[in-house]
Amino acid sequence: MTAKENSDDERYRCDGGYVPTVRIMKLRALDETTFGVTLPKHDLRSDGLVDGGDELTDEWQVVVRHVGRGKWEVETAKQIED
Repeated sequence: MTAKENSDDERYRCDGGYVPTVRIMKLRALDETTFGVTLPKHDLRSDGLVDGGDELTDEWQVVVRHVGRGKWEVETAKQIED
């Protein structure tokens, strides 16, 4: 089964269905005790987290859950005021 790329960032299969594009991001050392990955601005812009000037639209936080060996869930949330 082959896939062709679409300008809407989806991959279409030959049977007419589609699957979201999967990006492979490099794990990078941030400091002596942490590692991280980058998130593409295009995706953040599509979700309303970044505006057209590439600035964050709010003070976002990222919730990361380790859900299994080699698997994490990443989700954004607005900062909670005390």
